[in-house]
Amino acid sequence: MKLRIMAVLAAVLFAAAFLIFAPESKALSRSTVSDCGEIDAVYYDENGSFYILGKINNRYIVTEIDENCSVSHSEVEIDAESSPYAYFDGVFYFFTNGADVSNGSPLPFVTVTSFECDSGTILKRTINNAEPVQRGTYAFDGRCFYLPEPAFVKIYNSKYRFEERISLDDWCKCIESAHGGSAVYCVCSNSVVMITDRYVERINIAAERIYPFGDKFSDDNSIVYTMNGETILYDGFDPSHGVGEIGGWLIGVKNGSIAAVNGDRELLLSDVSQDVFISGSGRCICVSQNGNDAELAVITQADIIAALSAKTSDPSDDGNARENYSDAYSINTSDHTVRGIEPGTTVVSIKNNTGGTVIDMSGSAAKGIASTGMRLALNNDYYNIIIDGDVNGTGTVNSADLDRICDHICGEKMLDGVYLQAADVNDDGIVDLKDADTIKLMVN
Repeated sequence: MKLRIMAVLAAVLFAAAFLIFAPESKALSRSTVSDCGEIDAVYYDENGSFYILGKINNRYIVTEIDENCSVSHSEVEIDAESSPYAYFDGVFYFFTNGADVSNGSPLPFVTVTSFECDSGTILKRTINNAEPVQRGTYAFDGRCFYLPEPAFVKIYNSKYRFEERISLDDWCKCIESAHGGSAVYCVCSNSVVMITDRYVERINIAAERIYPFGDKFSDDNSIVYTMNGETILYDGFDPSHGVGEIGGWLIGVKNGSIAAVNGDRELLLSDVSQDVFISGSGRCICVSQNGNDAELAVITQADIIAALSAKTSDPSDDGNARENYSDAYSINTSDHTVRGIEPGTTVVSIKNNTGGTVIDMSGSAAKGIASTGMRLALNNDYYNIIIDGDVNGTGTVNSADLDRICDHICGEKMLDGVYLQAADVNDDGIVDLKDADTIKLMVN
């Protein structure tokens, strides 16, 4: 019980400190990283690191910013002007076109130089009889290289040997592997072709660009997001700056500001310079050029929460409590609680039913099963999640919850806060044997 009280107090103190020091709109915390060169791209890796690819004296410079904000630089001895690149899982791949004329007729080939960001290891391999590679027309997903030809994409295995050719029925404008390597997307004139290790699927979207964390494309002035067969258009974004994602919020540049959009909700987080690059998933980095230096602003779930808290409430709200705000759950705007969530319900399910974001005790986007004590960020406000019977914050109801409620009834270890509310399963304002009997039935 003492540990639980300490945890709850720690969370309260964290939340209080966050509200005091939370950045307001247009005031994101910024820092400067020197000697990044002329910034060409910014990539995010699942290990929490960001990589800035820049150019100095026609050489590539890779700047790593890890999850603790430590900075390191590496120089890659390769002609930056004539070598397009791809990135996957902490490794950059640089492509150099060539031709073998020793037998009279020139035979094209592509030299692939790989640079491992962690170790600095550089390896070179050659793909023979390959079409010249242009920027944005290649991908690597950890298993295979994908190099388009007119109306086709040729697939080479990790040993650089030809493996398969897939018809695109059109010229490929650009190709990118999804974040994590779950799929490769080829953008054609009027469709996007998704290639996985199990199937090939054509998506009827007229896109111009792909972003490297899957299912997100852009046309001239919007971001297209497709998931589970549903296509959502985020209009008004400037695709040239890139996009990121935090807990279901799409982060990008809109109307001259860094904006976060989730459905019909929109938050303005900061002003933006014209040369900003945005990337990330779970947390985002905004990078802008300043000579050979990079100006950084990191956006996290905490910034989304702060912006939600600071945003003015809907003027049409009359202040009265609204029950059943969601068809699936009972959300009460009077005491800021959400109930009616069954034990074992996943965070994704709650997001799909409400359009909100579930936040754990640390203020980060929650994962897995939702539990009592988490919060739901929804429509410029947040609500305490209460799962009936889940009095120990595991998201399930079992004998441990029954023991805990019995300790409370006997006066040995008292429940408080949302855990006390979760114990009152019949919602009569009193935690007694009736609630214990109901929880016993839930366990059995």
